Order: sequence, then C-alpha cells, then structure tokens
Amino acid sequence: MRGTYWFAVVGLAILVALACRLPGSTPAGGDQTAIAGQGEAADEEELLDDFIILTPRPASAPILFFSGINYFVNEADQLATITVLLDPPVPDQSVTVNYNTSNGTAIAPADYTATNGTLTFNPGQTSQNFTVPVILDNINEITETVTLTLSSPTAAVLGQPNPAVLFILDSGSATSGGPLPPVAVLPGEVTPTATGQPQSTPTPRRPTPRPDDPNPTSAPTAAPTALPPTPVLPTAGPPTNPPPTQPPVATETPTPDGGPNNGSTSTPTPTPTIPPVLVVNSADDSNDGSCSTAHCSLREAINASNLVAGLYAVTIQFNIPGAGVHTIRPNGSLPLITSPVVIDATTQPGASCGGWPPTLLIELDGSNAGAGANGLHVLAGNSTITGFVVNRFSGNGLVLDTNGGNRVVCNFVGTDVSGTVVQSNGLGIFIFAGSSGNAVGGTTPGERNLISGNTLQGVRLLGAATTGNVVQGNYIGPDVTGLIDLGNGEGTSSPGVFVADAPNNTIGGAAAGAGNLISGNGGPGVRLLGAAATGNAIRGNFIGVNAPGTARLENGESGVSIDGGASGNTIGGLTAGERNVISGNGLQGVRILDVTTTGNVVQGNYIGTDVSGTADLGNGDTAGSAGVIVVSAPNNTIGGAVAGAGNLISGNGNAGVRITGATASGNTIQGNLIGTNAAGSATIGNATSGILIDGAAPNTTVGGSVAPARNIISGNGLDGIRLSGAGVTGTIVQGNYVGTDINGALDLGNAQQGVALDASAGNTIGGNNAGARNLISGNNQNGILLLNVGATNNQIQGNYIGTDVSGTLNVRNSLRGILLGAGTTNNLIGGSTAGAGNRIAFNGGGVRNEGGNVTLAFGTLINNGAVNGGGVYNVGRLTVLTSTIGTNTATTAGAGIWNSGVITVTDSNLVNNNAIGGVEANDGGGLYNHSGASALLTNVTIQGNQATDGAGVFNTGGSTLQLNNSRIIGNTAAKNAGGLENDSTSVALLSSSDVLSNTAAQVGGGIYNLDSTSRLTVVDTTISFNQAISSTGGGLSNLNGEVTLSGSTVSGNSTLVDAGGGLWQNEDAGAATLTITNTTISNNSAPTFGGGLFNQSAGGGAVVNLAHSTISSNTVAVATNGGGIRAESGTINVTHTIVANSGAGGDCSLGTGNITSLGYNIESDATCPFGAVGDIPNTNPLLLPLQNNGGNTTTHALQATSPAINAGDPAFTPPPDFDQRGAAFPRVQNGQIDIGAYESPF
Repeated sequence: MRGTYWFAVVGLAILVALACRLPGSTPAGGDQTAIAGQGEAADEEELLDDFIILTPRPASAPILFFSGINYFVNEADQLATITVLLDPPVPDQSVTVNYNTSNGTAIAPADYTATNGTLTFNPGQTSQNFTVPVILDNINEITETVTLTLSSPTAAVLGQPNPAVLFILDSGSATSGGPLPPVAVLPGEVTPTATGQPQSTPTPRRPTPRPDDPNPTSAPTAAPTALPPTPVLPTAGPPTNPPPTQPPVATETPTPDGGPNNGSTSTPTPTPTIPPVLVVNSADDSNDGSCSTAHCSLREAINASNLVAGLYAVTIQFNIPGAGVHTIRPNGSLPLITSPVVIDATTQPGASCGGWPPTLLIELDGSNAGAGANGLHVLAGNSTITGFVVNRFSGNGLVLDTNGGNRVVCNFVGTDVSGTVVQSNGLGIFIFAGSSGNAVGGTTPGERNLISGNTLQGVRLLGAATTGNVVQGNYIGPDVTGLIDLGNGEGTSSPGVFVADAPNNTIGGAAAGAGNLISGNGGPGVRLLGAAATGNAIRGNFIGVNAPGTARLENGESGVSIDGGASGNTIGGLTAGERNVISGNGLQGVRILDVTTTGNVVQGNYIGTDVSGTADLGNGDTAGSAGVIVVSAPNNTIGGAVAGAGNLISGNGNAGVRITGATASGNTIQGNLIGTNAAGSATIGNATSGILIDGAAPNTTVGGSVAPARNIISGNGLDGIRLSGAGVTGTIVQGNYVGTDINGALDLGNAQQGVALDASAGNTIGGNNAGARNLISGNNQNGILLLNVGATNNQIQGNYIGTDVSGTLNVRNSLRGILLGAGTTNNLIGGSTAGAGNRIAFNGGGVRNEGGNVTLAFGTLINNGAVNGGGVYNVGRLTVLTSTIGTNTATTAGAGIWNSGVITVTDSNLVNNNAIGGVEANDGGGLYNHSGASALLTNVTIQGNQATDGAGVFNTGGSTLQLNNSRIIGNTAAKNAGGLENDSTSVALLSSSDVLSNTAAQVGGGIYNLDSTSRLTVVDTTISFNQAISSTGGGLSNLNGEVTLSGSTVSGNSTLVDAGGGLWQNEDAGAATLTITNTTISNNSAPTFGGGLFNQSAGGGAVVNLAHSTISSNTVAVATNGGGIRAESGTINVTHTIVANSGAGGDCSLGTGNITSLGYNIESDATCPFGAVGDIPNTNPLLLPLQNNGGNTTTHALQATSPAINAGDPAFTPPPDFDQRGAAFPRVQNGQIDIGAYESPF
C-alpha cells in the first residue's frame, strides 16, 4: 500500500510527501520514495536513526487560522491588514469566526485602536481580512506587539497559527525601529511590508487542529498545498519521563484503501527515539533532517531536541573537528527551542568556563541570518545556554520567551570571542512574555556572562508576568577585563539592564559574586520602567565604575533610572553585600522620575565614590544632575531609619541628593553620609549642595528623631541643605549633623551655608525634643540662611548651631549662626517651649535679621563674635522672647545685640557680652541701638557686659529705646556710660527698672545722656551703686540733653575723682535740662562737689527743676562743697523738696550758679538759700532710713512728727497724683500734701 504522510522538523516546517513502506506492508510496484533528499531508499530503521518522525496526515473538518504567525507594520497613522484563511472551502454553507486584539507590549489606545468583530466566509471562500488601526505617537521606542486572536467558529474548527502577533516597527522601517521582534518568521509565513500585508499571496498551510478541536479527525475535502503548521508548543516544566531505552515500534491499523489491516482505518503512532545527548559536530547550517554521528549541525540538533516535546531533557554538546574557534553562521533564524534542553558549548574540546576570562570556542554569528533574526530563542523553559559567543544578530542575541526556569551562563553576547571587540546584536538578552524564574549569570566567575556592545539594551525584562528572574555576576557594558567601555546602546536611551513593566526580579544579589558590573552603557546602567515594574531589587552591583571599583567607566545617563510608574523597588539593602557602587555615571547616580513612581527605596549604596568609599568617582557634573535625583515622584526613601540603610552619597558633580517637582511629595532622606567618606571622618564633597530641594517639591523629610535616621551632610561645595523656591514647603529637617564629622566633634564644613532656605515657606529645621535637634556647625558661611521674598513661616527649633554635639565646644560656622535676608518674614527661631530653643554659639555672629517679623524664642546665643552684633544683628523687625544672649563679642558695636531696625526683647538676658577689643568705637556691650532704630525691652536683664561706651546699652542716632521692668546691672565701660548711654537725638525711657552697680572709667557710671536733642525719661526706676571712676556722674550724667526723672531712687552711686556722685549735669552747647519729680537721691558720694546733685553750665543754659523729692545722706569729701546739691553754675529750681543730712559738705553749695527756691522746701543745716514761702530751713525733717516702703523703689519715710508732714503748699496747683511709690499712694491726704518724695499717711 502507498500512503501520503506529513513529517515535521521543528523550526523548518517543511512539507514532504513521500511513499513509505510501513512495517509489515509491501509497496505497490515495489518502488521506494526518497525522503528529504536522501539518495537511497529509506526504511524504518534509517528514519529512526536520523530522528525523522513520520506522522500520517489526519482527516479533519474545515479549519480557520491566520495566514501567518507574525505581521509587521511601520508605526504610522495607518491600517494593518490581517488575513484569516479557511481550509478547505465549504461549498454549501457560510462559516463565521470572531476576532479580537489585545495588548502585548503595545498599549491601546496610545499605540493602536483595539479591534474586534466577526468574519463571514460565504460558500466557497477561503480568505477574509480585518484591519487594525495603528497610531503614530512620535516617541522613540522599541518594536511593540499586539496579540491577534480567533475564537467561536461556526461550521469549522480553529487551527494554528492562532493567536498571531502584529509587530509595530518604530520610525518607519524594520531596521530604523530597532531589531525585529524575537519570534522568528517560519518558512511559509508572510514577510513584512510597510502596510502589514503579505508581499505576495501566501499559499495556505494546513494547520494541525487545536487540542480542543471538536472534530479533530474529520477529513478535509481537498489536500492542502501549503506547508504544515507550527506545532503547539509544550508548557514549561521539568521532564516527566526519561528517554526510552529502546526505539519504539510504530504500529498500524488497516487503511481504507486496503492494506495489511484489510481496509480498516489506520492510525500510526510513532514515538521519537531521541537520545539524551546530541552532539553537534559541524559548524555548517545544513538541515537534512538528521542529527547523527556522521553529521549534526546546531540547527539539526535543536530540531531533534524539540521532538522530545518535554518528555525529558536533552543535552546538546559540541565536538566540531579542528582546533580554535568554530563559527556557526545560520542562514536564517534557528529553530525555536520548544522542549527543555541544555545547550553546552563548553563541551567543545578546549573550551572552558572554569574561571574568568573563559575560553569560548563556539561562536554563533548572525551576520547571515537576516533581518530580525535571533541567536537562540527559548520557549520551552527549564533550559540552559552556556559557553557561546553570540553576536551580529539583528534581533536579539538570546531570547527567553513565555516559559521560565532557564539558565544563561558563561556566554559572550555582543562581542567577539576575545570579549574585547564590539560585534553587536540588536539586543543582548531578552526575557519576556511571562518567562519567569530565569537565571542569567551566577555567583562564580565561571557563570558570568559578558553582555556588551549590543545596539540596544544588554538585558531586557518585559511584561507584568515576567517575574522572579535573577541577573547576577555578569559584565554588562565593559570588555572582558571589566576595564574598557564596550557599552550596550548606541545612544543615551539604551540601558545596560532594562526592566520594563516586569515585577519582582533581582539584578545582582547579596551573596559574594552576585553583583553585576554594569558600566559603559549608552543610557542608564539599569532602568526600571512602568507601573508593573514593582518589587524589583538591584543589589550588590558596580554601576558606572570598572571591575575593581576604583575608576570611572560611565554609563551615559543615570546609574539607575526608575520611572514611568515603577514603584516599590529596592536599590541596595541593609548589608554590605547588598551595597551597589553607583558612581562615575554621566548624569545621576540614581534617578526616580514621574508622579506615579512611588515607594522606591535607595539604601546602603555608595553613590559617587570608589568601592572603598574613600575616593571621588562622582556622577555627572551637568546642570540638573545629582547623586540621587527625585523628579516629580512622591513617597520614595533615600536611606532609612535603621542600621545599614544609609547611603554614602559623595563626590558627585552636582548635588548629592535633589528632590524637585510639585508632585515630588513625601520623600524621605535618612541615615546617609552626604559629602564625606564612608567613615564620616573626612570630606569627599558633592560639587554643589549636599541636599537640594527645589521645583516646588513639598513635604520632604530629611533625617528624623532617632539616631539611625541622622544624615551627615558635610564637606559639600555649596550648602549642606538647600530649599529653593516657592512651593518647597512642609520640609522637616531633623536630627542631622550638617558640617561636622560623624561624631559631631570635628569641622567638616560645607563651603557655604549649612542649611539655606531660598524663598521657601512653611518648613521646619529641627524640633522641640533632643532627638529632633540638628547639629549645624563648621560651615564656611552661615549655619542657616533664609533669603528672599517668600521665605516665610519657617521654624528653626531646638538646634545646636556652631557647637559640637555636646553643645559646649567650639565648631563654629564662619559667619552667622542664622542669617535672615531681606524679604524674609514671619519666621520663628525657637518655639513656645524651652526644648524648642536653639543653642547658637561660637559663630561669626549669632543671629542676623535683615527681614521682617522674626521671632527668636527660648534661644541661647553665646560665645558668638562679629564686627557688629555678636549675638544678634537686626536691621529688620525682630522679637526676642525668653532667650539668653551672652558672652558674645563685637569688634565695633553691639556685642549682645546690634539693632538698626525694630526689636522687642522680653523675658530675656543680655549678659557678659563684650564690645571691647577692636579699633572702632566699641559701643553697646549688651545692646547697640542706632540709626533710627526702635528697641523695646521688657523684663530683660542686661548684666556683666563690656564696651568702650554704653557697656549695657548704647542708644544713638535718632533711635528710640524703652526698658520696662528691666535690669541694667554690673556692666563696665572703658570710657563712658557703664549702664546706658543715650545720645545723638535719641529718645530713651526707663520704666520700673533697675540700673545697678555699673562702672564707667570716665563719665556716667550708671547712665549717660548727651547731646542737645537727646531725651531720657526715667520712671519708677532705681539707679544705685554705680560708679564713675575718673570723671563725673556716678549715677546719671546729662550733657546738653534733656532728662526727666520721676518716681525713682538714685542711691549709693559715687565718683572716685570728680563731681556728681548721684546726678551730674553739664551744658556746653546751649542747653541742658534735668527735671526731677517724686524722686529720692540718697547716700551718693563724690570726692569734690555735689555728692547728690551737681549742675554746671558754660553758657548758663543748664537748668535743674527739682520738685517733690528727697535728697538725703549724700556726701562729699571736701567740706562745704555740697554734699547734697552743688550749683557750680547754671540754675537749680527747687520746690516741695527735702535736702538733709549731707554731712560736712553741707546740704547745698554754690559756685557761680543759682539755687532758687520755689517754696515749701526743708533743709537741715541752713546751707541752702531757702527763704521762699513755705520753706523750712535748718530743720531736721525726721526721715526714716532708706528702705522699701511700697512701690517699685526705696524711699525715706517720714517719722510721725516730721515737720514735712502736711507742710506742702495748701493751694497746690496741683501736685503729682501720687508720691514716689506710685498709684497706691496718693499725694493728697485729707486735702493736704507733704514735702518730699514720700507722702505720710498721718
């Protein structure tokens, strides 16, 4: 009997019709038919030896199938036409089938328009078409795919190919759009054209019915003329059956045309007899259907292996005769690998993968394979590819497709056999379509792949189902030495490793040897792209450096780029083994981009240094680059708050870390070393700022309140941290060391500011607990700088600025601790609790405010030094609350505070500041208020300060000063005004205050008021125990000015050489006025004249108006010189005043001046010219000792029998409302008043 049979060699799908003598049959006429070009008759044994499997063609129902597996169309706004075939035609009824499209790598509606519908084949028709609209998106991208599917046939069954794939080629041609897709075009399929149509009408090929064919054995109406269909591929998985030990015997049942089985139906069931080891012994690309010891090409070996169909694994070995490298040049795509196989080219004699570099002797050269051809394309899964040099394929070097569990080890992909010369594939290794759990490389040098020189990516993982792959231990981009650039990618768009919408893959690893060397590539070293690219880990790699990690071998763009919605990925890890060295790259070390790219973690890496973390190998120096940059991407973490999470980010050509973009919200920067070496003990500065936050990026956290969250941000070329521009708000900077070493002890300052806020609002630097405290010290300009309009409502709290970590040692910032520039407003330095206060010490000035509405609360400003304003320099509007400003210095003025703006100081201390030591005026040890300034001090202690003039306070230049309930104590002037100096048309008011124990070397131990337009008012104030050492005015001196003294006590003051122990007035320029009301002047002394009061006038313009006061117990060393009052010249007008108990100096003494009684005075020794109405001369007023009798000041109470009681003017006109003690003590008692400062209740 003669029979017609189909046979298939997988990957070629060549139809051969032959006559074959089946076992037990006799050929009609005795002839034999040559099989597949054999020159002699073939019997069964020969066929089995050559692994050619004959399958009788089954009868079948009409079958619907695509005209090809693949269709191609250029990316343009056009229609791709898809043809569906029916074989055989149905003569008497219509046939229908549904079609639809679905996303492959192309996405509808961006790349194409989704299409579905129903095709109807009228009786006798064999083909129908439908179209798919393709869309031009003007984006340079790789070839994209659309899946085409047939379903729900009527009056026919579905066959193969189904589904098929439409490839959309970028940039108008198959070549310009990158390599053709990884699925090879099999013989008999259509070839691509510009429109997606076949170049010629293909002859239909009869597909094998699908396993679910409802009528798989129905007979065709006519024999097909096309090639056989592509077989249905096996699913991935380990082999379930071992290879047979004996060749199987084909069995036969009788056929209808009368054979050995008497006309019954025959169904032969041959089984392949494929040994577990096939040996390639020829470098040619022939395919005669036989893989034998006589001849076996790689193509034949793959075909034979595929016939096992997953029953067991086959190993393909090599033994090609001859020494040296053997080059296999396929003349088309090699067969798809559809059954698990180990293809081991290291079995070629002389080849070895025992170390690095390996000796590879099998080169797979795709230069003759044609457009879109791939090197090896694995569909089966559970396969191993090892020992090849794969180059010059216009498609991909290696493809892992659909099924997983494959290993690719010890191959060169994209270079020559030496690993030193580029021999590009289109793409190196492509893993897609759900191929998962693959291993590319390994942890030993012998498993390493060299993947370099390819036109596009080195490795690409694509698709949401492509997961669990591991790429480790490879060289991706350099030559075999790891020292020379052979990078993948001809432009900056091609990364070394590209993970596109593929989740949960690992690039590198924590184990020794697991890290890849990913350097020299045209684009990023590694790119993660797309919303499905989540859960990936990039660990232990060298990215942008050479193999030793000691020199740059840059990738053209970022070291690692994460964008397009790739989220939840990890770059690095908590252990040293997980650390990536990401340095030397052309742009960023790490880039995180796009509003949907979130939840990524960058931790434990060295970014910008060598492998030791001690040398500068910084990433890009172009504008906008950074060690790590986050652009518009929210909620990512750089570092972390646990041990090991921090990165070393140093030596980069721009910023260390940059966060930018209005949607880049909620990012966290913690635990990093930024600008130092790995030990945190020396600088490897980033070229600009350590951290830059700009572009309206909100709500960034820098550091934290626990120690592991602390960043060390030091040694950088500009600022440690810079917040720039409107919209940068909600930033929290806490717990960091900015400008010091890792121990917070040594100066590793940033070149400019520690922290700068430029036009940014609503940010917080520090916090109100110790953990939130920043240490901001050692910086070469200011510790913190706020500048420009828009820098508003920021809070600076709880920081140490200028000290070591203990807050006690000097690690000064060179300029100010804090500088607020012009245009800044409503900023808070400190807070409402003591913990929020800043300690600002040892700097070149404490706080300088050039803006408006700044509040300094609970601050400690000590040991700072500047030309002006050692503690505080204010030209704006400043409020100081509950702060200590002490031990600061100024070489010109204002050691504590220098103010030419508006300042309010409340509940604070200005202590031990020193304005002595420079070459200028050296005024205002505690406060220097000048140039039209305004200062209001309430409950302030100004103590222990030093200056040349105005040691406590110097008010000058038309300024206004008010002290309420304050104390000026123990200050020392090298010249004048130990406590307060008021001059140059200025106005000063002291209310309910104390001026105590101050010393001036010359004039005005307590207070000095001078200049004709200067006005001083002293109310309810005590001026006591002050001293003028070598000149006049122990308590208060007035030169040419205007002084009003009321409700006050001047006591215990002295001069050591000259006149005016208590009060001294002199006029030498027209006028001087001293008005004294309700005041006690007691126990003051002078060696010469006027123990209590001295008045002198060069031109007669010095006037003292003295009323309702008590002058008692004042003394001079020289008798008759006026222990109480000395009128050296000028005029003293006296009324309702007691002058008594003045000792040998007498109550009054006249030089050329006048003492004029206006009546109702008492004096105790007849030395005062009191003869007016109501005067009581030479009478003891019976005063009690000076003491607190109520009110703010001390007074001499009147004894009950004092002649001063009710001795005042009965027709008072009127007197003051109260006596010296204030509102609780009315002056008028029972319609009468007393003489003196004290109103007796009697």
